[in-house]
Amino acid sequence: KYILRQRSSGYKSTIYAMAEIVDNAVDAKAKNIKIQIIEKEKSHGQRTRTEIDKIIFLDDGKGISEEKLNGCLTFSEGEGTSDDRIGSFGVGLPNSSISVGKKVEVYSRHNKSKWLYVFLDLDDQQKREKAEFDDAKEKSPKDVFKGEVPAGINTIIVWSKLDKLDAS
Repeated sequence: KYILRQRSSGYKSTIYAMAEIVDNAVDAKAKNIKIQIIEKEKSHGQRTRTEIDKIIFLDDGKGISEEKLNGCLTFSEGEGTSDDRIGSFGVGLPNSSISVGKKVEVYSRHNKSKWLYVFLDLDDQQKREKAEFDDAKEKSPKDVFKGEVPAGINTIIVWSKLDKLDAS
């Protein structure tokens, strides 16, 4: 219930939510940040129209360690005010993500190690008996790209089940 209430708090628009992810990438010393918008044709009765299906953020920052990845979608797991921190309060990644859609996936590799994966799916959370997250598991993001991951990328964030995009 808390997470569902959080969906409507904090971000004026989709652009502000996206800026939060970009800001985290800058904090992670990314020199290159890419945003891919994936569209899909969807039928509405007899009409078909193109809608945004996914928003994918890619950066070449330092990546996220397994310990931090396990907490990155937990509210209030921020790193305080250290100059070496990514996020202060621990709500930016999860809150910005759920303000736009019902699912966020995070793939990251730290120090060029193996790819690790965590996710938050609000539909999945409602089915669970306890509000908890799965620990990071090894999983390659190449399915996201239907092939090879672009060179130099260390963190990929995928927003999907987008039900709260605004016109901007």
